[in-house]
Amino acid sequence: MLDTSAGQIEIEVDQARAPHTAALFLRYVDRGLFDDAVFLRVVRAPARGQGDAAVALVEAEIDPSHREEALRTAAAEQANGPGVPREPGSVALIPSARDARVSDLAFCLTPSGGATTLDPFGTVVRGLDIVRRIGQGPTHGQRLVQTVRILRARRVHEE
Repeated sequence: MLDTSAGQIEIEVDQARAPHTAALFLRYVDRGLFDDAVFLRVVRAPARGQGDAAVALVEAEIDPSHREEALRTAAAEQANGPGVPREPGSVALIPSARDARVSDLAFCLTPSGGATTLDPFGTVVRGLDIVRRIGQGPTHGQRLVQTVRILRARRVHEE
């Protein structure tokens, strides 16, 4: 469960289909590494026809004070199992733009998630509307203008 300044986002972690990335995510949660994280980036899918481009991915970055404690990014799930399908609501760890050894949290809002290297480990089961609202916020390039924080990340159900 992510308690954010915009509301709660519940993620179902799929340890059977994405064992390594799911385990890494849960270690990050258990160590409090997503506490005080900030939603910072929105990737938009190319526009099809008329209208605005759809939000493909929303990214939350680990608080810089936790970076030294963060673990190396897990290997791609394609080597470890089938992984979780890329679809709206799937959640993945992606290398941070600041330090590729550290994983940031990415929420897919289109089937591709705007990235070909995305290997989801779970799915948003409650609060996808909050993720969509965050993704619709004003941006400067890909950077979100308004700060939305993950106040606390915690386990809700023990496996």
